[in-house]
Amino acid sequence: MPILFGGKVSSRQNQWKVITQVGSWQTSETLQSSPSPRHRPLTLRLARGGVIAAAYVVLVFAFAFASFGPIQLRVAEALTVMPLFYPEAIPGLWIGCMLANILGGYGPWDIFAGSAITGLAAILTWLLRRRRLLALAAPVVLNAFLVSLYLAPLILHVPYWPTVLTVGIGEALAVYGLGWPLARWWERQMTSGSSLSRWLK
Repeated sequence: MPILFGGKVSSRQNQWKVITQVGSWQTSETLQSSPSPRHRPLTLRLARGGVIAAAYVVLVFAFAFASFGPIQLRVAEALTVMPLFYPEAIPGLWIGCMLANILGGYGPWDIFAGSAITGLAAILTWLLRRRRLLALAAPVVLNAFLVSLYLAPLILHVPYWPTVLTVGIGEALAVYGLGWPLARWWERQMTSGSSLSRWLK
């Protein structure tokens, strides 16, 4: 029923008020339906971390011919972009790398040091996530300089600096060449409003 102001009917103004209120309610409900990382269900975070770990292992062995050695392009390292979106990707990458390196046969140095370096790179990526291109430099730099510290002299018995160069180039190709397009696609899916986006958020 129209509201009277000063003896005149202001139904149009009333309609605009109702529309504005409804719009604000819809916006509020939309914001509340997209939980922040801190409010995501624990089961969802655990599942997502497990999926990342499993995907890492699968990709290492699907491309095993290029995943080990002084000249490598570990396709699984494209997943190092996941900490840009999820803190649960940190343990996921650490566990995935450890499992892959256990099965890789390069011994304790690669199992424990290699996975620790991957975990540290994931932490730095998460901390620097607001500056994305810089954040993705963490796995490139750490793998190039730190993995080569044990890989070159202790496992492969090859010179250190050439190993830094080849490992660094391979990591950069995996992270920026494969991971960056993956991150851009992932972000689009998160904001698409599809049923998949509910799991990705």
